[in-house]
Amino acid sequence: MAQKDKKGVIEAAGGLVWKKEPEEDKLLIIHRTRHDNEWTLPKGKRNIGEDWQETALREVREETGCTELRLGSFAGVITYPIEEGQKIVLFWNMESEGECEFQANEEVKKVKWLAPREALKLLRYPKERALITDTSCLVKRKPVIFRDLRKTFKSSSHRRLDTAIGPFQLELESLIEARVKETKPSYPWAEFSTQMADCANQALELGEIELGWKYFLQAELLSVHLLNDESLRDKAQATLDEAREKLKDSWRLMTIQQLLEKSGKNQNDAVGVDDVYAAMKLLQERHSNTYIKISTARFQLMILSLLGVFLIPLAVLILPAIDENVGRTNGLLLISVVILGAMGGVISAFFSVARVRVRGKIPDQLLNSWITISRPLAGAISALAVFLFLLSGLLQYEVKSINLILAVSFAAGFSERIIISAVEKVS
Repeated sequence: MAQKDKKGVIEAAGGLVWKKEPEEDKLLIIHRTRHDNEWTLPKGKRNIGEDWQETALREVREETGCTELRLGSFAGVITYPIEEGQKIVLFWNMESEGECEFQANEEVKKVKWLAPREALKLLRYPKERALITDTSCLVKRKPVIFRDLRKTFKSSSHRRLDTAIGPFQLELESLIEARVKETKPSYPWAEFSTQMADCANQALELGEIELGWKYFLQAELLSVHLLNDESLRDKAQATLDEAREKLKDSWRLMTIQQLLEKSGKNQNDAVGVDDVYAAMKLLQERHSNTYIKISTARFQLMILSLLGVFLIPLAVLILPAIDENVGRTNGLLLISVVILGAMGGVISAFFSVARVRVRGKIPDQLLNSWITISRPLAGAISALAVFLFLLSGLLQYEVKSINLILAVSFAAGFSERIIISAVEKVS
C-alpha cells in the first residue's frame, strides 16, 4: 500500500541511474505510457513501513529492468502539488553494474541511456532537470579568477548565506543529538539535512550563491522532521506570523492559515510536521519569487546603465559639432538623432523599471524585462522615423531649428505618445 497520510501528503522515491562510459557517464530516463512526451526519472510511491532507499531501489528495478544497482549518494528531494494533495519524492544516485533487461509495460513505454546534456533536453519536468544539473552537489566550477573575485567583492546575498550556514549547522547537530537522547529515529532526515547543508557550504566556497541558497533552504525544510512537538508548534507559529506579515492577502496566506491554524484541543487538531513543511515550502517559494523579480529588475538596470554610459560620451563628442548651418541630410545629424532617440529610450526604460510592482507575475515580468531592455532600440527607431517624416514632408509643418529636431528626436525616444499627441494637435 502506498504511503499517504490524512493530510494528503504522498511519499515517493526514485533514482538517477548512471552507467560508466569511457568518454562520458550516461543517465537512464524513462518514457511513460500515459503521455506522448513524458520523459522522466524512474520513481514511485513508498509503501507503508518501507524504507525510503528500499522504495527507490524497488521502483527503479521495476521501471527500468536494472536489477544490479549500487546505491550511491542522496541526490535531492522535489515536491509538487497533485490532485490528492502534495507529493514529496526523494532521489538517490545509483550505478548500474550490469545489463538492464527492460520490457515495456503499462507504466513505462521505453528507456534511454543518454549523456546528461541530452537527457536535459528530453526530461519534461524542470525540477527533475534541476536534480541533474546541481542538486547532487555537482556544482559547476567557475574559473579561478571569477571565484576569487566573488570572494573579494561579496554581495549582500553572499554575506547573508555565509552568516546563516554556520549557526544552522550547529542547530542541526543539536537537533540530531536530541533525537538520539530521546531514542527517536532521525534517519533519513538527519542525513538529508546534513548533506544539503554541506552542499550549501561547497556552493558558497565556489561563489555559487544562488545554488548555495537553494541547498540551504532545502536543508532547513528537511530539518523540520527532526523537531519535537514543542519546537514544531513554535516553528508553525513563527511561519504563520511571517506569512501574515509578508504575504498580506494572497492564496499562499490562505493556504498557510488553513495548514497551521489548529485549535490544538485534541490530538487530531494538532499541527503535523507535514503541515509545517508544506507551509514553509510555500513561504520559501514566495521569497524565491520575490528574489527572482528583484534580480530581473537589477539585470535591467545594469543593461540600461551600460547603454547610458556608452551613449553619453557619443553624444558629448557628436552634438557640439551640430549647428544651425548643418544640412538636414548631414550624416552627423542623422547619428545625433539616433543617439538622442536611444537616450530617450534609456531614460524611459529607467522609469518603467522603477514603476514595476514586485507582486507582478514572474512570466509577465520576464517578458517585460526584454521589452524594457529593447526600449532604447525602439527609441532610436522612433526618433529616426520621426526625422524621416519631417524630411519627407509627411508631417505638414516646417521645422527650421536644428535644436528643435534634436529635441523632437529625444522626445520620440522617450515616449511615442508625446509625438502622437503633438502631431494630432498640429493637424
